[in-house]
Amino acid sequence: MLPGPRLMLTSTVASTWTAGSARIDWQPLQRWWAGAIRSAWLIVACVASGVAIGCIVGPFEYASTIEIAGRAGTVGLFLTGAVVLSVHGWARTSLVMECFALTIATAVTVPALTSMIAASGVPYQDDALIAMDRALGFDWPKIVEWFGARHQLSIFMSHVYSSLLWQPVVLLPVLAFFDPERLRRVLAASTIAMLVTVVIFAFVPARTGYVHLGYTPEQFPGLLANTGWGVADIIERLRAGDRHITLEGLITFPSFHAVAAVLFAYAWSAVPGLRWPFVALNLVMLVSCVPIGSHYVVDVIGGMALALAALQFVSGREPVSPVPRFVPWQQTPEGQLALASLDRAVPA
Repeated sequence: MLPGPRLMLTSTVASTWTAGSARIDWQPLQRWWAGAIRSAWLIVACVASGVAIGCIVGPFEYASTIEIAGRAGTVGLFLTGAVVLSVHGWARTSLVMECFALTIATAVTVPALTSMIAASGVPYQDDALIAMDRALGFDWPKIVEWFGARHQLSIFMSHVYSSLLWQPVVLLPVLAFFDPERLRRVLAASTIAMLVTVVIFAFVPARTGYVHLGYTPEQFPGLLANTGWGVADIIERLRAGDRHITLEGLITFPSFHAVAAVLFAYAWSAVPGLRWPFVALNLVMLVSCVPIGSHYVVDVIGGMALALAALQFVSGREPVSPVPRFVPWQQTPEGQLALASLDRAVPA
């Protein structure tokens, strides 16, 4: 007796999709995703969904259609580059493109969620944060007044504090060259830590020390960053009913600047030649969080602890980068292409 007909399923069903005569191969994307910083991308996707719901269903306004398209297009462009470069074996460059895409995606989604939370009207916790500072032996007014009386030092610290904006631009390609696994851990830990700061902010909002204690900008002429009074103005505006989302940082406790300083120092420590200058820069940035960032000392301690906890959490959980550590640059596709171009440009 002959067996009946069988339905044969092949693995290609999972990796291809047919639309009419067109056949889409998903395998390159699947291969890239297998090595991507998945935990960070999943967090960004969840946050973006929450922001979208708050704007579509709720009363919030994110940005104009053109601005949204521009931000999404920028992230998509970097992601497309990451996938294409990964398929062609340019693993380091692909990782750099992914990290830039992730950094931009985080910057345009997580602060937006913070704005929504800031509108909730939870009581400010400045008194509790000041009390914790005092319990630890720190007098916040004396600290900021000491720095405020030193005009040039305050200007210098302001520039160091602002290095958060440009350090990633230099760090991402440099660390992808020296230690791609560490770069992946730093990006994953950063995204996780940022999400945790947002969750804590929902219960511990603050006006910042300068505003809460009645200081004015005129008392601190060397303070170039309006992190104290500007943050308080935005939060008050949101609490008063304005539903225009901002991408400014509004979180006091724990300090994400402190998180970034710890993660940057950890990242730069893998880069020979630049290790100690940038570790020193980020130690100064930690100190600058109080007088320049208008953070309480406990904010900085909380940010440092959060960064270390996030690094510990992601260790061993992210897939290992396909780029071996410290492979000689001339053996990478980028290095071989550069050397070949140099050979052609320089006559024998």
